Amino acid sequence: MSPALLDELGRVLHTLATRVNAQPGLAEEWVDLVALGAEWVTPAETLAARRDPGDNAVLAAAVAGRVVCIISGDQYLLLLGEFQGTPIVTPRQFVNWLDSD
Repeated sequence: MSPALLDELGRVLHTLATRVNAQPGLAEEWVDLVALGAEWVTPAETLAARRDPGDNAVLAAAVAGRVVCIISGDQYLLLLGEFQGTPIVTPRQFVNWLDSD
């Protein structure tokens, strides 16, 4: 997790919470819980691989954290398929991969 990625998560969760009329403050509580349990990384560089700064935050944190895969529902990230050798998969694909072991 990076500060930029946490900001992006907060933005997305707030949008979703508003869309489903969730109780006020629920998105912020989720972000706080994620922040508490996250492994924090500091990206060495700011990436400009995509037009969306949120997508770039995801990619930069993934590179800094040396992740095995990026799990996302973002269609533009998913279109990449991979970034610097790291696969980008949907949550369903990730669960299927876990179940296959």
